[in-house]
Amino acid sequence: MDNYVAPGNAVQVTIPYAVNQGSGVLVGTGLFGVAQNTYTSGATGIIVTEGVFTRLVKASGTGEGWAVGDKLYWDNTNKNLVKASGTGNTAAPVAICLEAVGTAVTTAGEVKLVN
Repeated sequence: MDNYVAPGNAVQVTIPYAVNQGSGVLVGTGLFGVAQNTYTSGATGIIVTEGVFTRLVKASGTGEGWAVGDKLYWDNTNKNLVKASGTGNTAAPVAICLEAVGTAVTTAGEVKLVN
């Protein structure tokens, strides 16, 4: 195939905001991944778009207890994973919960990206 570019599990993009290595990043409205390194806003960087990750930032509080199999969305204002789509959050899920976590927890257990 002369039109094949790459597997697509890690892609080079313009990073839309400063992000630390291992943190979630939303590019545009539909491309979510985990930063391979720490990047400044506007830098060219690599995000990993497939796989299972742990320790991503999670919303806490009422309604944010997660069960295995829950769909998770990205809140691009607060830069964290949440259980609901809606205003300020991605319309489509970016991950699936693989490890249950309580409402007070602010770091996700294992999640599988679903880009």
